[in-house]
Amino acid sequence: MKVPARAFLNALPHLPPGTFLDIFITGMHMLPEYGLTKNEVLGLEGVREFHEYDNHAQGPDQVDVAEETIKHLKKVIKREKITDMFIHGDRVEALACATAARLLNVRVHHIEGGEITGSVDNDIRYAVTALSRFHYVCTEDAQQRLIATGQPAETVFNVGSPEMDAHAVVGSLTLDQVKELHGIPFTGQFGIVSFHSVTTEQQFMANDAANLFATLEEFAMGGGKSIKPFLVIMPNNDPGTDDIRRIIEIIFDDRDSELFFRAANIPFEHFSVLQRNAALFIGNSSAGVREMPFHGVASINVGSRQDGRAPDIQSIVTVAPNDNATMLKALEEGWGKKFPRDTTFGDGECEERLTQIFKTAGHFNLPVQKTLNFGY
Repeated sequence: MKVPARAFLNALPHLPPGTFLDIFITGMHMLPEYGLTKNEVLGLEGVREFHEYDNHAQGPDQVDVAEETIKHLKKVIKREKITDMFIHGDRVEALACATAARLLNVRVHHIEGGEITGSVDNDIRYAVTALSRFHYVCTEDAQQRLIATGQPAETVFNVGSPEMDAHAVVGSLTLDQVKELHGIPFTGQFGIVSFHSVTTEQQFMANDAANLFATLEEFAMGGGKSIKPFLVIMPNNDPGTDDIRRIIEIIFDDRDSELFFRAANIPFEHFSVLQRNAALFIGNSSAGVREMPFHGVASINVGSRQDGRAPDIQSIVTVAPNDNATMLKALEEGWGKKFPRDTTFGDGECEERLTQIFKTAGHFNLPVQKTLNFGY
């Protein structure tokens, strides 16, 4: 969350005079069990006000979450007289915010639309596209897809992912320092595993997670050779996540701690160091198909969650969650293998492109209503 915000904050001086920036924080960023990641944003310079709201007060039901988000954001928009809203991604909160903003005649600026994935995220992403006035995408393919949906070409900008700007910068923290900060005990090579729920396949999540971790255990034991341990990133709060979390709890009850170490949340800058130095990444997180190729690290994409997002990237192998043999083969062949940096999703120059766009006269004066162009 902090990284996209920073890119836009740095471009803020080029917005029209008198413009202020507020940040609305909600969703899993407000939940202690997911690391209270709101703290990564609170205190950022250049922000006039932070609006915090726990939209899970009525429980995790996605319809309730959307309803709570819309109701509270409506109050913020009206009270603060918001004219433009920047929305990132494809979560239910993104759809709720875009809906509230559009119905209140606020221009919606969507970051990282136009991509293709599995699960309900794909539907949400394109619903937000329909509600958005401006689109800041990561790839040429995404740009062409949005234009094909009728979005005016002059409002669809291929800027690359703001995350790659941050990944491109090698900070002062070393791998050993990051491991010490988070108590990560690994001394040699390590992998990263991140496995989230596929909301349209919830009934399979327990079995898929159990199979994944059983395969990782077999590989991590090294067949009597050196252990190959994994850093386990806990899943997000999508429906079905409890089944995955139960499997992980069983893993940590029954397995030797030498094989796995879990982390609820690691700040972006720290995680970037871990990604850059990992021997391999496995799971169904977007990090595996977007970020790991940028670092030149082998990635195993498990299942359908990222279907269609990055079909032609050399460092990615896709496997079915129940195909142990193929998964083991990919682990053995990918462990420690390095690839040239892949810039499909960005080259580290997003902030500069945003600055040039925001400096364009009249960019923030377009009417809220758009005209779709289908070319026939």
